[in-house]
Amino acid sequence: MNVKKVSIGIVGWIIKIVFIILIVMIVYKFSTQAYELGFQVFSDETMSEEPGQDYLVTVENGASALDVGKELANQGLIKNEYVFYIQTLFYQKNNALVPGEYTVNTSMTAEEILTQITAETSEDEEE
Repeated sequence: MNVKKVSIGIVGWIIKIVFIILIVMIVYKFSTQAYELGFQVFSDETMSEEPGQDYLVTVENGASALDVGKELANQGLIKNEYVFYIQTLFYQKNNALVPGEYTVNTSMTAEEILTQITAETSEDEEE
């Protein structure tokens, strides 16, 4: 009977240890992902070095920041459209997108792209 109690106690401790290890692993995984997201949102990374490559980006009338982010990501101008969307919220420019066509370069940061596509006049109107 005593051996049975000891073995049940050992199994109980093993289950507790495995549970604690699982929780630590989950917390670690979420922490590293949160750090990576924060780094991407607040860093000034570009997709390429100067001089970069120009692309024509069209901001449609009524397009959301996520729609624009998807187009930018598809053209290789940014890494992640969701990070771009969070940046538009952070810079309070998610409702300031101005429809038009813009020439955007791969050596521009997301903040520079945002500044350009939220300008009052697009390049076509300036010409």
